[in-house]
Parts: sequence; structure tokens; C-alpha cells
Amino acid sequence: NKYRAFVESRGAPYLRRKGEILDTQGHKVGEHQGVYRYTIGQRHGLGIASPRPYYVKEIDPLKDLIIVGRREELFSRDVEAEAFHWIEEKMPPDGQGLLAQIRYRHEPAAGQLDILSPDRVKFRFRDPQWAVTPGQTLVLYDGDRVLGGGWIRRLSAEEL
Repeated sequence: NKYRAFVESRGAPYLRRKGEILDTQGHKVGEHQGVYRYTIGQRHGLGIASPRPYYVKEIDPLKDLIIVGRREELFSRDVEAEAFHWIEEKMPPDGQGLLAQIRYRHEPAAGQLDILSPDRVKFRFRDPQWAVTPGQTLVLYDGDRVLGGGWIRRLSAEEL
């Protein structure tokens, strides 16, 4: 948790802007002291009194909003990655079944690849994955062979 003090000591004052914490229906359930203090999937330290826990689902730094949902609301099947780098020149065929890993300690999970452009891909997991997070990496595997990786991008509201 020392990163908060680090950011505060070096960051611009606008980082500490207060904002609202909203649930997925748009109801205000709390207030925050700066969006930099939160991560997708975070449960503790939200300051929300509720019989069931909330988890950070989305962070909107431009609007100073934290969106929270119940655990089951943080699962998703689809993920897109950009700035994708392929290890080999030849890309796998569109629609190929592969494994994908969405964070360092995440167990690679099966799904299907859709190549949107040479540097942008979409992956659809067979089973929904928890807390797919923009800014993390998506790494693709064919068995135990790494095919490439890119940065998970945030989808716009129209794309969701």
C-alpha cells in the first residue's frame, strides 16, 4: 500500500480529487479520495456498508468515478488487446482455439482467437474470467508455446 503515498508525494493535486462510487445501476453508494487508490477487483478499503461485498468493476479517471459491482458482475468472456506483438511472423488462423492468460498469476484459460488487425486481437474465453483489467497483459499460448502478447484495452460503452 506504499504506492499511494508515493503517488501522492509526486503526483499532481488533481490526482487527489474526490469523487463518487456508483454501483452498476448508477446509484451512489459511497465517495472516494482519488481514483489512483483503487484497482479492478479490489474489495477492501471501499468504505461501503453493505450486507454483501462490493468489488471495483471499473475506474473512470476522466469523470473521477469508481464503479462497483457484486463478485458475479466482474466476470467476462471477451477481452481485446492492442499493441499486440507476435513472437513469430506467421499469426495463427482466425478462430483457432488457444489458451490466454490475463495477469501474472492467472491460470491460462481456453478460448477462441479473433484477429482484428496485426496488432489488435479479441479473445473469447470458454468460461468467464474474473476481473479482466484494462492495462494488464493478454498473453496467448498454443499449448506451452507463447504466441505473443498485448495490452488489454478498455472497451467503450458502445462496445460492451
